[in-house]
Parts: sequence; structure tokens; C-alpha cells
Amino acid sequence: MQNILAIGNAICDIIFQVEENVLEQFSLPKGGMILFDKRQCSSLLEYLKNHNNIFTITSGGSAANTLNFLSQYGLNSRFICNIADGYYGKKYLAEMHSKQIKLHNTHIKDQGETAKSIILVTPDGERTMCTYLGCASEINIDPAEMNYVTSETFFYIEGYLWDRLITKNAISSLINIVNSKGGKVALSLSDSFCVTRHLAEFQVLVKEKLDILFANEAEILALYKLNSLSSENLNLLQTKLRDSNLSLMVITRGRKGSIIISKYDKEIIETISKDAIDSTGAGDAFAAGFIYGYVSGFSNVNSAHIGNNLAGQVVSYIGARPEIKLPKNIDEIEYIDEIKAEKIS
Repeated sequence: MQNILAIGNAICDIIFQVEENVLEQFSLPKGGMILFDKRQCSSLLEYLKNHNNIFTITSGGSAANTLNFLSQYGLNSRFICNIADGYYGKKYLAEMHSKQIKLHNTHIKDQGETAKSIILVTPDGERTMCTYLGCASEINIDPAEMNYVTSETFFYIEGYLWDRLITKNAISSLINIVNSKGGKVALSLSDSFCVTRHLAEFQVLVKEKLDILFANEAEILALYKLNSLSSENLNLLQTKLRDSNLSLMVITRGRKGSIIISKYDKEIIETISKDAIDSTGAGDAFAAGFIYGYVSGFSNVNSAHIGNNLAGQVVSYIGARPEIKLPKNIDEIEYIDEIKAEKIS
């Protein structure tokens, strides 16, 4: 069985449905992700609860959301993360175990709090995230304990973690172990601002250490300082890929579908546009669908079709982990005959 190993922030998502004026009142950038300290997190939560906004609480975090679907596909899923004692930590642990996801973590008992992300969903389905990282982002790993890494390991890295030196060093050690065992390494760039903060390091990492790069349109443009995904710039991205250890660049574009770039092909895969209720976790779901297809031996196009389908289902619900139908092959995707995949020269 294929082994999926991921490392990321273990975050409890607290999802509120709000009007636009809430974002204006707290000067929050719509559609963005900003980091809160403990005081800011408590203040916003108190305001929202006092104004009777409808909310749900669920375990979250970008890489964990991806694992949630991969584990439902029956893949052996492991997650390296930090959680703390208390209500949120116990809820997180219980929910992940209920999905048969094995946690390998530094369980913080005496200090810190489990991370929280206050996700504000406006009537147009856009989500704005206010995240208090608590103990989540400083992950220390003993490489000697990574004896479950094999040639069947697919290691998926959440780019947000690059903000902490101790975690960055741990990830670098894990990458070396996976590479030495003949496994695959994939990075999700996570956020364009994260890319900008660590531009030079990410460029080296992408060139030398990765097999697959996941990015949305804004993130890939930030990584290579481009202004569009024109035909000329797609050719440039393919040149960058050929000059690196990468085998694939996987670029998501929301309603416009995705673009898959390999050493020999550039393919645009359309999707069926859905009315978005909540875009939280759409990119995470796409990554899960694509990874499932990839490790199952499907073509890049069919893997992208599955990823697009999962993302399209997720945006039709509130939250990143709805109970949805997981297509196990291309024939199970509704309206597949209406969706185009175009090779570009």
C-alpha cells in the first residue's frame, strides 16, 4: 500500500458565516490569511460569538485537509504535527484518528495552545482566515524515529511551515531521508505571501529537492516573478522545470481548472464551474485528488480531473472536509465528457 506522509500545521478551524462589514470593521484583507496573536484571536472570537454568528468547529490545516481525503481513499496516511492538551487538542486528535490518520507529533503538555484558524465566510463564498498558530508551527523531529519512511513514501509538505527555523531544519532532514529511500517529495506553496517571504529558499528547494510542486496561480507567479500565465510564461516554467529535479508543476486556477507542466507536455484541464458557498480547503482537496491519481498510476490529465472534481464538490459546502463522493476513476466523474483537456505547444 502507498504510504502518504505529510507535515503541516495542526489547526482547529472555527468557521463563521459573516457579512462583508465584519471584514471592514477588523481591517481584514478579503480572501487572505493573516496571523493573529493570542489576544487578537480571543478578541475576534468574543465579538463573533456575542453577535450570534453561526459557526462550526473542525480539525483543519492545509496538509491535514489533504490527508483527510487520502485516508478515505484507503491510503496509509501519517501526519507529523504539534497539538496541545485541552479541548481543541483532544478534539483534533479524536477527529484525525476517526479518519484512520496516524499522528506523529510533539504533544505539548505544559505550554502553548493548539492552533486555531477563525475562518470568515462571506455571502459570496470567499473565505478570510485569521490564524493563531499556538504550538503548531515549531515541529522538532528525531530523524532516527522516521523508520516508516520507505521507497513507497509520498512526502507532502505544507509551505506555511517554512516560517520557523526548527521546523525548516526538520523538513530538510526528512526530505533527505525520503530522497535516500527512493520516495517522492511534494511541496504545496500554501500562500503567495509565504512565497515572497522565502523566495530564494523556495527557488532552491524547488530546483534541487522536489519531485512535484503544487501551487495556485498567484503562488507560481510569485515564485518566478511573472505577471501572467501567458503561453510565453508557460514555456518559461517548463524550461525551469527541465533545469530542475522536478517532474511536475501542478497549478490550480479555481473556476478555470488547472495546468499540469511536465518535461514534455503542458496541459490545460478545464473543470465544471460550481457556485461556491465556501472556498475553504478547495486547493487541499484538489491536491488530494491529484495525489490519489498519481500514486494509483493514472495519467496527469485524469489525476487533475479527479482533483478538480473534489475541489468542485468541497466549495459547495461550508468547511474543508464535507462528506463527499470520492471518484476512484475517471468514469465516476459526472459530466466528464463536457470537460476539455488541451495540450499546448
